[in-house]
Amino acid sequence: MIEFSYQAVDTAGRTRHGQLRASDAQAANAQLLGKRWLVVQLAPAAPEQGRQVRLPARELALFTRQLAALTASLPLAQALQAISQQAGQRRLRQAVHSTQARLAEGFALAEAMAAQPRAFPPLYRAMIAAGEASGALPQLLARLAELLRPGDLIVASGD
Repeated sequence: MIEFSYQAVDTAGRTRHGQLRASDAQAANAQLLGKRWLVVQLAPAAPEQGRQVRLPARELALFTRQLAALTASLPLAQALQAISQQAGQRRLRQAVHSTQARLAEGFALAEAMAAQPRAFPPLYRAMIAAGEASGALPQLLARLAELLRPGDLIVASGD
């Protein structure tokens, strides 16, 4: 589920603001239309500012393996949504949700990950950016999944 921020006008003509959770933008829009509200603006909610999570090396390696496996058969946004929904660790769920929300806003994956610099170290993000730029992101993720092990230099966040 994704958290959406909305602005709508109710049947009395009052402007309503708020947030709701839905599987996608179409479902969020349907919820608001079900209240007979005219949707003016609907967008994924911005991640909470200042709430940076740190992913331990083990969780980053697990995330990379999951993303590599899922992007082989699913679009990136759906792969992130699946990981977010299935994440057992709160830290991973929060980092992936933040990344997913920024991806929905139109940011590239590496740029979306930059909002969580403690979760996704600079070298990791640079490699993701290179994979995106070359059009070989799924292959890069598969290779990273093979290489990453807890304690590897690339997954160390410097804390």
